[in-house]
Amino acid sequence: MGTCNLAPAVVKALPHVKHIHMYRACHKVVESFAGLLLKGGISWRAWFVWKLYGVAAVPGPPMPHLPLGELSGTDVARLTGRWIREVSAWTQLKEARLSEVGPTDPIALAPNLRMDEFTSKDLAVRTRVVRATLVHLGALAADATDAELAPALEVFGTHSQAGSAMSGPKAQIVTPNDVSVIVRAVAIGMEPLASSGVVVQDGGKNVLLPDSLA
Repeated sequence: MGTCNLAPAVVKALPHVKHIHMYRACHKVVESFAGLLLKGGISWRAWFVWKLYGVAAVPGPPMPHLPLGELSGTDVARLTGRWIREVSAWTQLKEARLSEVGPTDPIALAPNLRMDEFTSKDLAVRTRVVRATLVHLGALAADATDAELAPALEVFGTHSQAGSAMSGPKAQIVTPNDVSVIVRAVAIGMEPLASSGVVVQDGGKNVLLPDSLA
């Protein structure tokens, strides 16, 4: 179930819960999940289906405006298309909730949190984003001192995925050419949302969503 299906249901059931939408660069998400889901590599059957049917084999609504057919396989194309659809849908959902429900709606108020900024090696950036995150969630006072924030920053000394499948070895499914196609697809897919405040960065290597904590 996508975020845009789940979030309204959570708000209905738990109207006082605060929300944050966390996202990561598309090509990094695709690299991570493709490698995790296809640990044994791409099967001959999947390779044959892609060669035979191409992008028509990708589940979900067709996205003919995107260069998904230039990717190396069905799973890479599926994950890329899903990222673009869901990030776009979240941006549109926030706009719709602001208009239809109002500025106090938990989804309309939900900030966007970009993973590379939340885990940045630049301590000043990470400190600013972690502080803003905890303040929004009500876990830290807006006027909290650096000493009060310090325990939260110390958490980054431990890898959060240590010991899990996410931190283990993954198959190299995404090719260098895939990465160039994915970032181009992101730039094309996000361009219609420029009027909503979405900023495409580095040709599609990342995007900055409105209401970003950074």
